[in-house]
Amino acid sequence: MFAEADFVDPATGLPDPNLLLARISVNEGVLVVDTLTSIENVTGTAGDDSITGNSGNNILDGGAGNDIISALGGADTLLGGEGDDTLLPGNGTDTVDGGAGNDTADFSTVSFPVTVNLSTGTAMYVNGAGVLVVDTLTSIENVTGTAGNDSITGDAADNVLSGGGGNDTINGGAGTDIVAIAGTLADVDIAIAGNVATVTIGGNTLTITDGEFLAFNDGTDFEIAVPEVELVGFSVLPADTFAEGPPAGGDNGNGQPISANGRTGPFPGQPVQGFSGVQFADAEGSFFFLADNGFGAQANSTDFLLRIYQVDPDFAGAESGDTSVAIEDFIQLSDPNNLIPFDIINEDTTERLLTGGDFDIESFVIGADGDIWIGDEFGPFILHFDSEGTLLEAPISTPLNFPSIPGDFVRSPFNPEVLAGAATANLGASDGFEGLAFSPDRNTLYPLLEGPVTGDPATALRIYEFDVPSSSFTGLVGFYELEFAANAIGDFTPINDNEFLVIERDNLAGSAAEFKRIYKVDFSVIDADGFVEKELIADLLSIQDPNDLNGDGATSFDFPFVTIEDVLVIDENTIIVANDNNFPFSIGRGPDIDNNEIILLELEQPLNLDPRLGQEAVNDLTSEPVFGTPGDDILEGGLNFDAIRDLLFVGGGADLVDASPVTETIGTGPRNRVYGGTGTDELLAGIADRLFGGSGNDELNSVNGTGGNRLFGGDGDDEITVGSGDRAFGGLGNDILEASLSEGGARLYGGAGDDLFSLGAGDRIVGGDGNDQIFVGQGGNNLITGGAGADMFAIANADIPTEVNTITDFEAGVDTISINGLGLSFANVTLSPQEGDTLVSVPGGNLAVLLNINPNSLSAANFMFG
Repeated sequence: MFAEADFVDPATGLPDPNLLLARISVNEGVLVVDTLTSIENVTGTAGDDSITGNSGNNILDGGAGNDIISALGGADTLLGGEGDDTLLPGNGTDTVDGGAGNDTADFSTVSFPVTVNLSTGTAMYVNGAGVLVVDTLTSIENVTGTAGNDSITGDAADNVLSGGGGNDTINGGAGTDIVAIAGTLADVDIAIAGNVATVTIGGNTLTITDGEFLAFNDGTDFEIAVPEVELVGFSVLPADTFAEGPPAGGDNGNGQPISANGRTGPFPGQPVQGFSGVQFADAEGSFFFLADNGFGAQANSTDFLLRIYQVDPDFAGAESGDTSVAIEDFIQLSDPNNLIPFDIINEDTTERLLTGGDFDIESFVIGADGDIWIGDEFGPFILHFDSEGTLLEAPISTPLNFPSIPGDFVRSPFNPEVLAGAATANLGASDGFEGLAFSPDRNTLYPLLEGPVTGDPATALRIYEFDVPSSSFTGLVGFYELEFAANAIGDFTPINDNEFLVIERDNLAGSAAEFKRIYKVDFSVIDADGFVEKELIADLLSIQDPNDLNGDGATSFDFPFVTIEDVLVIDENTIIVANDNNFPFSIGRGPDIDNNEIILLELEQPLNLDPRLGQEAVNDLTSEPVFGTPGDDILEGGLNFDAIRDLLFVGGGADLVDASPVTETIGTGPRNRVYGGTGTDELLAGIADRLFGGSGNDELNSVNGTGGNRLFGGDGDDEITVGSGDRAFGGLGNDILEASLSEGGARLYGGAGDDLFSLGAGDRIVGGDGNDQIFVGQGGNNLITGGAGADMFAIANADIPTEVNTITDFEAGVDTISINGLGLSFANVTLSPQEGDTLVSVPGGNLAVLLNINPNSLSAANFMFG
C-alpha cells in the first residue's frame, strides 16, 4: 500500500517538493520503503491504499479498494475509484471524485469553516488570505466537516453527514440521511420542531434540517425524522371537574389536606382526573377513561375512589363541536366478596370500594364478554372485574420467570408482601403495568411494565402474555426498548395481531419537554436480544394544526404534558390521545394547572387495522333492541337478527329466549344482551352473551354455548347452568348454580341466599351470604370461598377427586366438611399440617386444603358422612 512518509524540509517543516512521496509496502511480511523524488501523481493498487500528496498540484488515484487519499497544498485531483473511499481535500482548489462505491469527502484537515453542498457538487471556504477557495465534488455520498462552524447540505441520495465540531448547520435533503455525532445519546440534548432538530453537545449546537437519524460513537442511533401528524379533533375537560362521591384530597399522607397550585382539599367530590387508559364505550362516540390511583402516591390517595368514567368529547374539528367534554357515567371498582387477600382502606365496609391507597391502576381492557381487566403498578397485579366493577378473583401476581416458580414474583416497593417485610422488591416504584394491550379476539392480554425488572437491561421493558380464558400468565413476548433509560411508557394498544402502539415519554413538561412520542411495535420482528421492532409514527411535540382547533392563534400544536397515558386507534388514519393531568400538581400547558385534553390525530401513513378493532367495529356490534310482549314470548337472537349484539327485552310472562343459534360472528361473538323481566323466564346463551333473569324464578343456561357468557339471576330462586369459561351470579334468592356439565374454568357467585353449587373441575366459586351447599365433582382443582353463613363443603361425592380442592375460608364450628358415597367415617380422615394450612386426606387420596386452618382445631364435629 502507499502511505505518507515524513520527508520534510528541515528549514520549513513542510514537505520537500523534491521528496514528493514515499511508497511503504509490506511484501511477504517484509517492510518495503521506496523513496520517490519529483513525482507529482500517484495511482494506487487494488487494495486499501493510503495516499498523501504534497504542496504541489497532484493527481492522486486510489484505484480499487477502500482508500484514504489526502491532499495538502496545490490544486489537486483526488480520484477514489472503486470502493468506499475517504477523500481529504487540502488547502488548495481541489477536484474530488469519489468514483464507484460509498465515498466520503472529509474536510477535517481544512483550517477554515466550509460550506458543502452535494447537490451542487461544491465545497467552499475563505482561506487565511481572504481568498475564496472552491472545491469540486463528484460522486460523493458522505461529508465530514471541520472543527469550525460549517454548513453542510446533502443531496437526493442517502447521506452520512458529520459536522466535525463547532456550531454546524446540516441539511440532509431528500433520501434517508444520517447525522454522525461524536459522542453518545446521553451526551446530547435534542429538540425537534417539524423537520428541524436542534442538537446540543459539548457547548456546540447542530441545527439539522431533513435529517432522519442521529448515529453515535457507541453504535446507537436515534430517529429525528418526524412523521407529519395533524390535529383533527380537540376537546378539553377542565381540571376542576368533580363527580359525585365523598370528598377527596383530605389527607396528603401527613394528616394535612392536599394543597398545590391554589387548590386545597378536601375537594367537593371526586376529581375526574388522572386518565390512564381509554377504550370505546359505545357507538355514539363516547369513551371509557380509567382514572389512576389519584394524587400520585399511595399515602395521599386513600380517599380517591378508583373508577372508570364514561365521557363524551365534543370535538372541535372532527365533530364541529365546542371542545367540551361531558361526564356521562362511571363504573366504581369494588371488592364486596372479599377476594383481596390483604387489608384494603375500606376493609370493614360492606361495599369495600377500592381506592388509590389499595391499587395504582394504570391500564385496562374490556374483554369480549364485557369483563374489565386492569393493570396495576403497586403489585404489579392483573385485576379482573365484571362489567359493573365488581372484583371477580383475587389479584393475579406477576411471575418473575417462565416456567414460573410458586411464590417467585415481580414485586414493586408497594407490593403488600414487600410492605410486610416478607419479600424484597425487584421492580422500581411506579414501574408496574402502565400498558395493557390485547389481541383483536380479546383472548390474550399483553401487560407492559413501565420500568425494568432487576437484572434486565436498563432500557428493556417486559411485555408479558396473559391468557384470558385461563386467567393466567403464559410467558413473555419480548422487550420494548426505551430510547432513553430515564424515559417511561404511557399506554399500549393494538392495531392488529402483531402491531401495537406505545406511548414513550420523558418526565418533563412545558417548554422543558423534549420527548413525547408514539411508536408502532411489531411482535413478529424480534431481534437477538429479545427487543420488538419499533417505528416512530408521531411526535406529540410536533403536530400540525392548520385550522387552529385549540384556538391559540397558531397553526402548530404540541402536547407538552409530563404524563400522556391514553392512546386508542379510531380508524386506520386516526388515533385518540389524552393526558393524565395529575390534578392538582402538573403545569405543562400553563399558566394554570393542566386540564384533561382529549385530541384526535390524523397520521401520515395509514395503519393496517384489524377489522375487529376501531370505531367501525364498535358500530358494527350494535343493533336495535327487540321487545317481548306482556305474554309468553319466544325470542331468538343470533341469525334471526344480525348475529351481533342483539338486545332483547322479554317483558312479563313465562318467556323463552334463545340467544345461542349463532354460526357466524364478528370478532369473538355477538355479545347479545337479554333482560328477562318480571316473569319466570328460560334464557339460553350462545357466544359471549349476557343474560339477566330479572325478578322471578328463572332458568339461565349456557352449557351449549361456546364460552364467555355472563349469567345474572337477579331476584328470585334461579337455576343457572354454565359452560366452560362462563360466569354466573345468583343474586338474591336461594339459587342453584351448576357447573358440573362444563369442562372447567367456570366462575360462580351465589350472592345473598342459601345457594346450592355443583362444580366440575377447575372452577372458582364465592358462595356469598347465606348457608350454602357446595358439591365438587371428580375433577377437583376447584377454588372455593363459602362467604358468610354456615356453609357445607361436600369435597368428595362417590369418587376421590383427581386433584385437590382448595377452601379459602373454612370456619371451624360454623362450616361443615361433607364426605359422601365412600363408606368412610371420621376415623378414616387424616388431617395434616401444610405450611399453615390443613390437608384433608382419606384412603385413596387427598381431598382438600383448608387455608389458614390448624388441624388441631378440627374434630369429628366439623365433618359429616353419607
